[in-house]
Amino acid sequence: MKAGRTIRQQRGPVAAVIAICALIVLYGLARLLSGVLVEYWWFRSLGQGSVYTRILFTKVWLWWAGFAVAFCAPALGFLIARRSTGPVLVTNIRWGSFAFSLAGARRMVGALFWAGAVVVGLAGGSAAVALWRRVLLFLHRTPFGVTDPIFQNDIGFYVFTVPLLGYLRGMLVVLVWVSLVVAALYYVVSGVLAVGQLAVLPQRALSHLNKTVAVIFLLAAAGFFLERYELLYSTAGVTYGAGYADVHVRLPACWMMLAASVGLAVALFRANSPARTRGVLIALGVWAGLWLLSRALCPALIQAVRVTPNELQLEEPYIARSIAHTLAAYKLDGIREVQYAVAEDLSYEEVLADPQTIDNVRLWDWRPLRDTYRQIQAIRSYYDFNDVDVDRYELARGYTQTLLSVREMQHEKLAPEARTWVNERLQYTHGYGLCLSPVNEATEDGLPLLTVKDIPPAGPPQLSLTQPQIYYGESMGDYVFVNTATEEFDYPLGDENVRVRYAGEGGVPVGGPLSKVLFALYFGDVKVLLSEDLAKGSRVMYYRHVRSRVQRLAPYLLLDDDPYPVVHEGHVVWIQDAYTATRLYPYSRPSLNGRLNYIRNSVKAVVDAYDGKVTLYVADPDDPLIRAYSSIFPGLYTPLDQMPGSLRRHLRYPERFFSMQVAMYAAFHMRDPRVFYNQEDLWELAFERYRGQEQPVEAYYIIMRLPDSEEAEFLLMLPLTPKGRDNMIAWLAGRCDGEHYGELVSYRFPKGKLIAGPLQVESWIDQDPDISQQLTLWGQGGSRVIRGNLLVIPIAGGILFVEPLYIQAEAGAIPQLKRVLTAYGKRVAMAPTLAESLRAVFAAGEPAAARPVEALAVEGAVPPGEAAGLLQQALDRYGRAQAALQEGDWAEYGRQMGLMKQRLDALNEVLGAPEAE
Repeated sequence: MKAGRTIRQQRGPVAAVIAICALIVLYGLARLLSGVLVEYWWFRSLGQGSVYTRILFTKVWLWWAGFAVAFCAPALGFLIARRSTGPVLVTNIRWGSFAFSLAGARRMVGALFWAGAVVVGLAGGSAAVALWRRVLLFLHRTPFGVTDPIFQNDIGFYVFTVPLLGYLRGMLVVLVWVSLVVAALYYVVSGVLAVGQLAVLPQRALSHLNKTVAVIFLLAAAGFFLERYELLYSTAGVTYGAGYADVHVRLPACWMMLAASVGLAVALFRANSPARTRGVLIALGVWAGLWLLSRALCPALIQAVRVTPNELQLEEPYIARSIAHTLAAYKLDGIREVQYAVAEDLSYEEVLADPQTIDNVRLWDWRPLRDTYRQIQAIRSYYDFNDVDVDRYELARGYTQTLLSVREMQHEKLAPEARTWVNERLQYTHGYGLCLSPVNEATEDGLPLLTVKDIPPAGPPQLSLTQPQIYYGESMGDYVFVNTATEEFDYPLGDENVRVRYAGEGGVPVGGPLSKVLFALYFGDVKVLLSEDLAKGSRVMYYRHVRSRVQRLAPYLLLDDDPYPVVHEGHVVWIQDAYTATRLYPYSRPSLNGRLNYIRNSVKAVVDAYDGKVTLYVADPDDPLIRAYSSIFPGLYTPLDQMPGSLRRHLRYPERFFSMQVAMYAAFHMRDPRVFYNQEDLWELAFERYRGQEQPVEAYYIIMRLPDSEEAEFLLMLPLTPKGRDNMIAWLAGRCDGEHYGELVSYRFPKGKLIAGPLQVESWIDQDPDISQQLTLWGQGGSRVIRGNLLVIPIAGGILFVEPLYIQAEAGAIPQLKRVLTAYGKRVAMAPTLAESLRAVFAAGEPAAARPVEALAVEGAVPPGEAAGLLQQALDRYGRAQAALQEGDWAEYGRQMGLMKQRLDALNEVLGAPEAE
């Protein structure tokens, strides 16, 4: 009986451990099941359940295929080895002075080998799952319509086929090595193989090992075959891609090593005796010598003796290939290049003759404006403005460039005692409304003139918001529940809060016991299961961040960093630019630290801020990658021509894509291989001084009239300078409007003319004694002087510079727009408004004899001869005021009438100015 109690006492802890392990396994399986179902429900809520099932089934199929192949490799090695030697095991293994006893492991050896095969199979299955995208792209590959110049293969072969072949070859190499190691281990365990006793191996065992090694060399031969294609991405020459030494030395060397590897494999297949095996060892030494000769000695020798002394002559055709393929890969081959003869005698009247450009000069930088929005429009501490974006709208004043920011909910900013589960998950579920203001207008106090503001949002009819709730945004990542027993907080109204119930179709239904269990497991939150507020009709919203939402739906797309909001049909939608990219475009120089060398802005994703609906529009149907993805996931992508016209008018050329293109164009605008080789005309991004630090000028949006266009348009631009110099050499524009969307234009300055760049203009501003003294006085008074981005504005054939200046009374105070700096030629001026600053900078350039004495004495006086321009501006403001009156926008009407009065007062000043004696 004591023995029985002892056995039961021993079984108790074992049973507990088994029970705990079983619970862990069950919990893991439940988490796995909840993940699959919750993810599927999310895709289905967007109408894309088939996308998830396609990816899931592909992964499952690949896992089983990978498991089967990976399991078979060690299993075959073990079975063949056991068949070659039999199941006889020795009691002890000795390697020199080391001895290991197998007396207690005799029965476990087979089980251990099979367990090892299972482990290898699991690893192989997991590795194969990562191939799902490559496998689907291979199955739905599409041609690029362009061939490489060396092998004459379509580019699609390198993008869709070669990567998969390389990955599969690598996996097979690993598995064959595993099979070899397993077989060798079995031979050791069986006592057949010991150190120094290779010659006494049975013929079958020796033949097995030799044939396994032969397979490794056959795979090496396949590797040399694929390595030929890697020469298209060579960095050994003067430019990216296969050069002279690659084509004439390394390519033949690949064929030589391929033949040597096949020959060695054949010899290994035939080596079924120790005598022949010794001959194989000699052949292996020869193979190693050839490898060293082909990899290190010959290429270096040819490069030093043949290529370097004649580099330009020999490399010229390869440089031309790299230039052509890089331009095509970054969509720069269609850029239009125009000479821009900079006018040095621009007049004030000529500037006034382009009112659409002047009226849309951006005087508000997004950083100080975001701080201002937070101070004057956050309303409550739990609201925040995450970013400020540039767009354009048709307002009463006409085609207007605007800045806008969405008011999002920030749970982190709730009071600590208010950060309860009910508040964060059930009540404070959404942001509310947005702020919008023109880029160039400010109040008398230096604050932005808000067109849309407050809670509830107030603005002109064309910007009215019928659904101002923001459930999906740039900083709203947590999951929330709507349509629960607890009403949601909508917005503050005086001392009371307005409540609301969600009326949309966003999110996934939750309320049943099973769904609550699954969501509790998925979120790791037991309160989801215990909450009595979740009932029939409740919905859960997750993946609420715009970027993560699009990335979840299309994980293979590269996303832009800056989604931007658009007011469309009474509610807010987000536009997220997405790219297709690869690093496998032959001869194209890589960027982003080698991550890609081909990119297209192929997709415009639109995310509704109220219900989270995602629509992926194909913006570049000629891109082979997006055509392949459209074939893989039918129904996921929508042609761009099906996008509503009112929304399409808000598409922007993306900054990230444009900046990448400009960085490449700075070097590859040199299309002559000889000029490119000498780097005679290398450009770089212009630099500016911002908040005391030199930094590259960031691409900026502007409404302006291009030199060869009749209408002003919304575009993205960047100035360029020669490498290592501060003067400008060119500026690039990416067009955003209408049928011209996506067009790139390069305006080049005459090389014989010195055009000042942003840093030089910054220096002129610093050297101006009056401006410098005023800035110093403001700074000494305890205020913080913030100089905004210096804008380069091509206008009327000349180049104008504008820089806003803000004053911040103290840390945390509201930044106020106080002055506008302008520069033309070497003249600079500073005034409270852009109009006054322009008047001053052009007045400073007139000869003294041409100006009235009284005008010289009066600060900010209007130069004569501009009456027609002022009259036209006054009439334009009157027309805008009447348009605002018809739309019932009384605030805009009053503002335009005030601006008209300013123009009439200035006109009166000009007409009433006495003539010089």
